[in-house]
Amino acid sequence: MRAIFHRDAPDPFNPSLADDLTNPARNVLTAQDLREIVQLSANFQIAPKPWSQLGISFGRWMALLRQFGLLGYRYVPKPIVANQFMLSSAGAWAKLRSDWTSPEEIDPFLPPEALDQVGMPRISLEQYQRRATLGRDQFVRVVRHGLLLPTCHRAVLVTITERQFMPEQIGSELTANGRVAIFGATAYLCQFSYIMVKRPLVRYDEPSETYPSGDREMPLRAIRLLTVETPKLDAFIAGQPFWVRVGGKDLPFNVLAEDAASQPVSFAMPLMFVPYEALGNSALLQAQYAASALRGPARATFPLGNQLVHLARRSAARTQLCPPSRSRSGPTSRPARPDACHLANGCAPSCRLSRAPSCTSRPWSGSRVARIPWL
Repeated sequence: MRAIFHRDAPDPFNPSLADDLTNPARNVLTAQDLREIVQLSANFQIAPKPWSQLGISFGRWMALLRQFGLLGYRYVPKPIVANQFMLSSAGAWAKLRSDWTSPEEIDPFLPPEALDQVGMPRISLEQYQRRATLGRDQFVRVVRHGLLLPTCHRAVLVTITERQFMPEQIGSELTANGRVAIFGATAYLCQFSYIMVKRPLVRYDEPSETYPSGDREMPLRAIRLLTVETPKLDAFIAGQPFWVRVGGKDLPFNVLAEDAASQPVSFAMPLMFVPYEALGNSALLQAQYAASALRGPARATFPLGNQLVHLARRSAARTQLCPPSRSRSGPTSRPARPDACHLANGCAPSCRLSRAPSCTSRPWSGSRVARIPWL
């Protein structure tokens, strides 16, 4: 079955983006969810717009399509699978499920601006699952993809809404043994979210395309996230970047990294989840980093436990070693200290960090990792 319309959008195939993306209120399905379900299941018009509609020359249009790998591309909507679907005047019984490959899945690292330039919508919805009885939702699962920054690991945000019975005292009764309580139950819709890492390993083996100073900004050649699934997350604003928090605190992701000399380095660090539609919005990301800076250095500094970190590849002439107790990541440059070392160190090859380092470092930030220049 295909969803061809939702009541919040007069034109479901060309809806407005400014609806409920900043509304913190929780619903089973947001207007963004409904819009993208319609797009992915029934919109046969998802394709690069003609050059005349985009207001650019034909040569420029062809160059963009070749650059982004969209030449001749047209999205084929995948219908929703209905294992059960019955309608009645009192409501519907339904068991629905669909897994989609959205347009940006052509290239996992296709920048959102690429879709904007060719007139295609930004879509992050990957999966939709729903069970309803007599018009009442019992279970709804929505999966959206994005990135974890600053490491640029691909991840999905899973939001589950399910009906749970909560016991409540509805009265009391006087018996021969005394007064006893009478309990009933109310079935509430409860919603929670968690993050699953889709690709735990990210390699940074070819930094020359991203880093202006070769590989000196990023001493790590690979990062593997050992935390691949989070507990239930604290509340966040849907559609916007947010720091992963659990129980009122930043969740430390366990990391096993490989430094410039292919030696293992383990540590834990907080990460920010950025939905796909919010990627490329540098102002929004900078605002998140600026807000986190006001909370102190906890998000920019994390302990390394006195592990040695090689800041450059081994050579016969010289080897760079960093003997830090803490490591840094953040949006601003600060000088290295005896007890802290920037992970994205931009030192010259002749610089050797010691107990009294005198070099300064470039930040290890999302704009300088994973070969993703639009961040």
